Amino acid sequence: MKAKAGEIVTAVKQKGKAALNKVADFLGVKKKLENIRQSVQESIADVDKSIGKIDALGTGMREARQKIANTIRAFADKPEKEYGEKKFSKTELIKKPFQAKRKLMSGILNCADATIEKT
Repeated sequence: MKAKAGEIVTAVKQKGKAALNKVADFLGVKKKLENIRQSVQESIADVDKSIGKIDALGTGMREARQKIANTIRAFADKPEKEYGEKKFSKTELIKKPFQAKRKLMSGILNCADATIEKT
């Protein structure tokens, strides 16, 4: 009796999986998930591009400020000053929301990838 119950459960599982696969194929679940993955990848690329632009803007602004300060120092007959890297940058604050969005999108991408593999 125990063996027969095990056979019945195994048969039901196989038929259930086959039925779920047919439903998933009919509804186009995998294709929709792949479209979601592609959209998320594009969003991640856009966020990375925005972060790069923010870094470039911050670097340009810092260099311009230093150049202006040294030009004024030269006009006042003072030696030019060497500026090192700043410990705190305002651009880091501006980048925080973009970095959080990228982290969120990466999590969504990982979930989408895992779901696509299981489908």
